[in-house]
Amino acid sequence: MPAGNCAVAVTFKPLGPGTYTGTLSIADNGPGSPQTVALSGTAVVFTVGPNPPVIEPPPTTPQPVEPGNPPTASGGGASAPKGAPGREIIPSHSNLIPLAPATTITAAPATVSSAPALKFSSLKVTFPAQAVGTSSGVQTITVINSSVAPLVISGISASQDFSQTNNCGESVAAGDSCAIKVSFKPTATGVRSGMLTIQEGAPGSTQAIPLSGAGKPADP
Repeated sequence: MPAGNCAVAVTFKPLGPGTYTGTLSIADNGPGSPQTVALSGTAVVFTVGPNPPVIEPPPTTPQPVEPGNPPTASGGGASAPKGAPGREIIPSHSNLIPLAPATTITAAPATVSSAPALKFSSLKVTFPAQAVGTSSGVQTITVINSSVAPLVISGISASQDFSQTNNCGESVAAGDSCAIKVSFKPTATGVRSGMLTIQEGAPGSTQAIPLSGAGKPADP
């Protein structure tokens, strides 16, 4: 449509807090296709107190003017030309992209960068000296899901001379927590090291907490 224009409505629906980026791609049969427009948005978590925040409604999007009827300016805004009462006119914008016929418009998937959703009460655990072959008392690590969505946990394990029990189940609800209890049973004297591993649902999303303790000779 020569000398015409159209509108592309873009919405933003974040999955969690953080900064999101994406790209709007407009493919046409003209030179330089596809045309691209960078998209970005930030998601935040609102905490509603006694006086909840007032969220202003988004501005309305004016309808485009028909070809052949250019707008005329009056004062600080645009007005319809004579003979076309009630018509809403779009002011001139520098980011309008000329399109050729046979246009296809797509939006690329957004990427997000945000703080880790899984947090721990301790980033390492050290046990006091323990007699070889005997079990220590437990030390507890609290796992906190700080995101706004349930966090899937596919496995929790402790290596070497350490063992664990937990009540985390297969997922931790948003804003909730669970507990991992770790114990130490040295098999030899000297410094003993291991690792507590928490595997999240996403492939490659593994958290690890170093474990250490010392074995001492058993009482005669």
